[in-house]
Amino acid sequence: MWKGGMCVRKVAVALAGMVLMPGCARDAFAPYFAHPLPPTYQAAPGVRPANVSRWWTRFASPELDALIAAANFDNLDIAVAVAQLRQAEAQVRITGAALWPALSYGDASSRSQVSGTNAPGVIALPTIRDSYSKALNASYTLDVWGQNRDALEAAIRTKAASAYQVEVVRLTTYAAAVNDFLVYAANYERAKVAKNNAADAERILGVIGQRRAVGTAADLDIAQQKSLVEIQRANIPPLVQAAENARIALAVLLGRPAQSVQLATRSLGRLRLPVVSPGIPATLLLRPESGIYSIAAGVTQPIFDGDRLRGQLALSVADRQQLLEAYRKSIVQALSDVETALIAMRENAARERAQRLGVAEAKRAFALSELKLREGTIDLQTLLNTQITLFQAQDTLIQIRLARLQAAAALYQALGGDWEETPAMSPLQ
Repeated sequence: MWKGGMCVRKVAVALAGMVLMPGCARDAFAPYFAHPLPPTYQAAPGVRPANVSRWWTRFASPELDALIAAANFDNLDIAVAVAQLRQAEAQVRITGAALWPALSYGDASSRSQVSGTNAPGVIALPTIRDSYSKALNASYTLDVWGQNRDALEAAIRTKAASAYQVEVVRLTTYAAAVNDFLVYAANYERAKVAKNNAADAERILGVIGQRRAVGTAADLDIAQQKSLVEIQRANIPPLVQAAENARIALAVLLGRPAQSVQLATRSLGRLRLPVVSPGIPATLLLRPESGIYSIAAGVTQPIFDGDRLRGQLALSVADRQQLLEAYRKSIVQALSDVETALIAMRENAARERAQRLGVAEAKRAFALSELKLREGTIDLQTLLNTQITLFQAQDTLIQIRLARLQAAAALYQALGGDWEETPAMSPLQ
């Protein structure tokens, strides 16, 4: 953390590298951050440490918990990342072998027989000869310029980066699975509301039909109400399609055929909205530490290459600087993502409170309008307007609730998910 013109050499023990002000680095390539970090997030000024362990369980859905567990074992992207980690581990063993002597052992045995009838008229016993050869060879190449040591260091860093990449893929998979689950539930809930609205509109159509029978309503009134009924019916198929698309996308994340994945949750009503404390910005630097490993893996390479020494050195320096700048950008982006998610949660909470009040008033207005319709004391255009207002308000409320839940999931993702200090190995190992 920075204060005034001072800089602190170490941000946190767990950070693999340094994030320092210029001039305070251990070497010319230590990662640094050019601007002071704020003490708190603007949208959430609290300093209580973030608790993001098993964050998906905060939605209080056993079905979602089971889906995440299945994705952890069966997601194919995670499997690919684990395979890449295994490759990196193997490369460490291969590269490290160059630092050790090479030993070889040879063992050859042979037997030959010479015929005893080589001279004319002379018969003798054949001669048998045995030959044995055993050799132990040892060879060792001195690593004078440190090329093999540098190659091993690069391989180790690549392995570390691959381990963190597994966690990146895992977090991305979890966040995508949660989002698909929420979208599925929200759209089926919207479809249910649309069906109920269509039923309400049909009931009103029956009342208008009764009024027309006694001459107090016109054909235009019937036509307008029928139009509203069909519009509500037409809203249902796209919502069901959107929900099914989310289910299919979730099946892909689970590594399963879409036909084998069926979901029971079809409403956001029983899902709990997580309460998230983001902590302070400085602690977020512990989460993107994998960037340090990526930098090391990309630039810890031998630069001694005959007459091309200076060119290779310049290229290595430029590559390293590019990766360091990318790391600095990732820090800024991570801080921005957290702030954006916090603002989304705050503003959607306020919007949902207002929308719920709006829905309650719209329901009251609709009930009063239907009552007055039966009494014959309301203008039919007013009735039509109250119906449309209620239908739209109910649908909007579900979408706002979805936005709040998605913002919570996005905040957990921006905070780095539930990474451990040491990346967890895949269950496939």
